Amino acid sequence: MHGPLATAAAVMLVLAGIAGYQSYCVNKQCALVMAAEREHENIVAGARTILASTTDPAELTKFVNRRIVKFAGLPNFSQCHLRPFNCGPVQLEDLPEGMFVSFVDCQCQGQTVTLMVIDTSTMATARAPSGVAMPHGIIAATHADHRVLSWHSTKDGLLYILVTSLPLNDALEIAELAQK
Repeated sequence: MHGPLATAAAVMLVLAGIAGYQSYCVNKQCALVMAAEREHENIVAGARTILASTTDPAELTKFVNRRIVKFAGLPNFSQCHLRPFNCGPVQLEDLPEGMFVSFVDCQCQGQTVTLMVIDTSTMATARAPSGVAMPHGIIAATHADHRVLSWHSTKDGLLYILVTSLPLNDALEIAELAQK
């Protein structure tokens, strides 16, 4: 009798631990993932300020550089069939204001990819979305059918967050191109 009761108690303890971890993830650990996904949805819906609408990467880079001087320039995503089309300010949680650049997939029914760039160098402790460690220092998470990939660039020290509903392998390919 003591054996089955102890087993049931152990199972309940494990289940409570899993539920507690998931609650922590949703409420604390993954707050930036959820914020990034929400901002992506707002950007796609046209509910965010657009500073420039153009497919010229040099023009969009100028707009981003006005707010983030360290930003070296837009990545070339042409091999992924993505073209830039607008940019604007973005604010996530308690991070400094950053900039977003939206890219549209020319071959995937207008699928939007949002690249957010944030200078976290003024923060006492740099923050980034949590998730699973991937190659090349990329952290990947999924929220509401979107992939949220982030990394701190070793070149310029900026935090990059890429949000898309494309499959994870496609999102990783885009993130790796952005790192170059």
